[in-house]
Amino acid sequence: MSMGTLMMAAEAVQGTLTGKDCTFDAVSTDTRKLQPGELFFALRGERFDAATFLDEASRIGAAGAVVASRQAGDLPQIEVADTRAALGALARAWRGRFQAQLVAITGSNGKTTCKEMLAGILRVAYDDPATSDKDSVVLVTEGNLNNEIGLPITVLRLRDRHRVVVCEMGASRSGDIAYLADIAAPTMGIVTNAGAAHLEGFGSEDVVAATKGELFEALGEGGVAVLNRDDANFSLWCACAASAGRVPFGLHEAADYRASGIEEEVSDTSCTLAFDMHTPDGLIRITLPMAGRHNVHNALAAAAAARAVGVSIEAVRAGLAGVRNIAGRLQAVPGPRGMRVF
Repeated sequence: MSMGTLMMAAEAVQGTLTGKDCTFDAVSTDTRKLQPGELFFALRGERFDAATFLDEASRIGAAGAVVASRQAGDLPQIEVADTRAALGALARAWRGRFQAQLVAITGSNGKTTCKEMLAGILRVAYDDPATSDKDSVVLVTEGNLNNEIGLPITVLRLRDRHRVVVCEMGASRSGDIAYLADIAAPTMGIVTNAGAAHLEGFGSEDVVAATKGELFEALGEGGVAVLNRDDANFSLWCACAASAGRVPFGLHEAADYRASGIEEEVSDTSCTLAFDMHTPDGLIRITLPMAGRHNVHNALAAAAAARAVGVSIEAVRAGLAGVRNIAGRLQAVPGPRGMRVF
């Protein structure tokens, strides 16, 4: 699928095109992954300038490059003031072409696990069992690529076949989530929690909580905010989500999606977490093939979001039953004297 022409991209990012106009099929920021026909963003940082790789991009067969300053060579180039801002601008324009639901997830902890849980549920609901990730109708952030580079790259992977997008959003300072939400235009937001992570960029936990709330502030009428009822910032986030529908989750009696009867089993070969999930449509027993009671909250959030999208309760159960731990997180390792270390 063509994403358009270089001239169209130049207009979207307020850049100047030099060289021959042509179409491009995708966007890349890494020449090691760049494919022929793709538009290469030569990002510039404090210690690097990817414009030094333009010869390599040309050799691979890139359609063109987005650069902060015009470089020598025959490769068509779009010159912009800020390549990172241009990446976000192109993603914002691309998102505007699609009606797919977009669920954005942020939080101090649990966002990647919650993202994978929700993606698993949605794939059970919408994909044929034999469907590969490449052909799935569910678009998901790869790994934890959740910043001002990773989020736009995810949005730029959006295609006509996608029904739902699940985007992870990270922040290191106030305003980061608002910026990412402006690009992604979420129809639903999940905040897993707020804590003392990355305080060096925020200054206080209150600023952390307010920054997470930027996601809910970005939701318009018809949007859905999935909120942690057990978090001390619940009232703050309800105020942030004043324009959206609110779906609370947690252990609190007032949560729409609530857990009770939590049981955790750890054997020599497996870890299992089971609990009763109370939903507006009744009670179901959930089994997760993973350890850690904190994952109950992640599962509740994923279930609440999936149901708000329109997924059946049975797909929720099956999707959560098939989820797997994120690589490198709570992996069981045999220890001395029969112990297991996570």
